[in-house]
Amino acid sequence: MPIPDGERDRIELTMLRERMMFEDWKPDLLEELSQFFAAEVLKRMTHPDTTRCPQKFYNVQKNVLYSGAPKAEAKGAADISAITPPELWPLRKRGHLMTLGLRESLMRLDWHTGNTTVSYRVVAPSMVLAFADPKKPTVPVVVIECVERTAKSGENLGKTIWTRETWDIRDPKVPVRKVEAQDKINGQSEWRDVTADYPVNPEDPGAYPYMRKNGTGIFPWVMYHAEVTDQLWSWGEQRELVDGSLKVGALWTLWFHGCRDCSHPQRAAIDLETPSAARVTEGARPVDWIPMDQSSILMLYSKKDRNGRLETMAPAMNPKEFADAIQSYAAGLAQEAGINDADLQVGGSTGMSGYAIVVSRDGLRRAWAAQVPAATMGDQQLLATAAALANAYGGTALPEDPAAYTINYVEVGRSPEEVKADLEEMRELEDRGVAGPLDTMQKVYPTLSRDGAIGKLVDIARQKVDIEAAMVAAG
Repeated sequence: MPIPDGERDRIELTMLRERMMFEDWKPDLLEELSQFFAAEVLKRMTHPDTTRCPQKFYNVQKNVLYSGAPKAEAKGAADISAITPPELWPLRKRGHLMTLGLRESLMRLDWHTGNTTVSYRVVAPSMVLAFADPKKPTVPVVVIECVERTAKSGENLGKTIWTRETWDIRDPKVPVRKVEAQDKINGQSEWRDVTADYPVNPEDPGAYPYMRKNGTGIFPWVMYHAEVTDQLWSWGEQRELVDGSLKVGALWTLWFHGCRDCSHPQRAAIDLETPSAARVTEGARPVDWIPMDQSSILMLYSKKDRNGRLETMAPAMNPKEFADAIQSYAAGLAQEAGINDADLQVGGSTGMSGYAIVVSRDGLRRAWAAQVPAATMGDQQLLATAAALANAYGGTALPEDPAAYTINYVEVGRSPEEVKADLEEMRELEDRGVAGPLDTMQKVYPTLSRDGAIGKLVDIARQKVDIEAAMVAAG
């Protein structure tokens, strides 16, 4: 698909991030390794290590906003099940991970004939071009998606082809949906309109498929942003994390190679020679080497008229010190991922593997709070767009104003150790007369308002009274 000027860099970096997050990025690591090492050295590094990728593990840990299904409500509508099918929030969890890792993601909405709910699909930003209205620079009004399909006409009939599908709502009264495929026309490769081959609405394949009753088009696309911004794309943010992740992969590959080949004492032969060695040419220099295993016996011969000897040299690498250095470098990338150094637990802590980097629960709570504003804007727009589809084709009467929707996200829970520590701290403060029961209740349940904390305390008091009364009645 032809890529406009300025879009190629965005798409290439986004695709690299996508491979690191969801696919195979070993070829990218091999390219990075070729910048680190000479070809004859790289030949012996047979196990590129893609198991520790800061781009992935930081964003996976930060993906806490949809750990539980949010509670969504619409003003003036008691039942919104037509726009909140069971798969919605699991899809949003995956979409949110994509948003964090790739900086943006998109959701495509559809209403299929015979359905009773809106259907949703997560779309990677690497597969689309999007353009916004200057008056609303963060909201797309044109989306062009690259879609793989089976050709239903033309010279590639029956073959898998790439198509571009354009949705244009710049003029809501004259919306456009168009599908094009490349074919040879008069010997030239050109885009051919194949919209009729891939209709959304088979009953009326030529018309724009989603229209409100007032005659304006419904745009079935919603874009999500990693943070509130004033631009459509923020793909350049945190690119240092991507570059650092490539270097971490290269360093762990070197560590693995060092553990295998360089962590044991080295032997040096002085005035001794071997009968033969294999010669391998990599790059510009030949390398002589003798393949051996633990059961091999190496035959050495003294040079004529000399007494040969063997010397032992210290290991070329200390695996633990090198691993600690790599881990320190990887932890330093946390700031590029939007995580404070104080929120990291690096290696060897309780409940952690030896070389793990874990974001603390306080850090996750801070990440949760930072993600809420942008996610709320996206989810409100998503539900409002879904409501427009359900109203037009499902017979519902849901509000189509994004502001009518309230989404309450499940907060990051507190561990028993954290609750215990908070209670001990609050008891001490209560004993000193600088805190009261309401303060303690709100410390343990941070989401409770003052009235909510009072209600909780009243309920606890009532429970005690009820239990005492029951015990008396039971003798």
